[in-house]
Amino acid sequence: MFSHLHLLVFLLTVVYSHCQGDSCDRCCQGIPGTPGSPGHNGLNGSPGLPGSKGEPGLQGPSGTPGVGLPGKAGPQGPPGIGGQANQKSAFSVARTTELVANENIIITFDTVLSNIGNDFNKDTGKFTCEVSGAYVFMFTFRKDANGGPLYVNLMHNDEIAVSVWDDDSAHDMVSNSAIVNLQQGDEVWLRLWAAYSIHSNENKYCTFTGFLL
Repeated sequence: MFSHLHLLVFLLTVVYSHCQGDSCDRCCQGIPGTPGSPGHNGLNGSPGLPGSKGEPGLQGPSGTPGVGLPGKAGPQGPPGIGGQANQKSAFSVARTTELVANENIIITFDTVLSNIGNDFNKDTGKFTCEVSGAYVFMFTFRKDANGGPLYVNLMHNDEIAVSVWDDDSAHDMVSNSAIVNLQQGDEVWLRLWAAYSIHSNENKYCTFTGFLL
């Protein structure tokens, strides 16, 4: 029995010495225990750095028009410069008697059919431009078979614009027309040459007309 006791002590000594240090972890571990419950959530971490700028998105569809009240009227603008809107100038006159020229003369008229703007003076026979622009002028005269030839100029200031001439021996009606650019203050009239004549009566064969385009 004593021998058995010594043997037991010897074995325990060997086992004890063998289980010292790292080797004990390999030979003396017990059965793994049951996993523990999950721990609580940790605290929020600090914010991260800003990310890079993304690409622009596609354009969205147009919205429906808004419904608002009309805005207030703006201030009145300054007056225009040198406007001639709605300005009118026109005349039509006639002569009822014959005229024989002993020298170059201005043809006058005794009947005013129309004189819008009062720019034509029937006593002097001259039209004076008050509104600059392009004007149409027309004139008609009767030549008598027994009265000799007819020669008339449409005059723009001191320049001939157009003319009529008739040296036929018969009764004739002659006429002409022109579009003339006029500036304010320009004058237009009809000139009958010396030794020529025009003929008319109450039927108003001799007429002169002009108007602003």
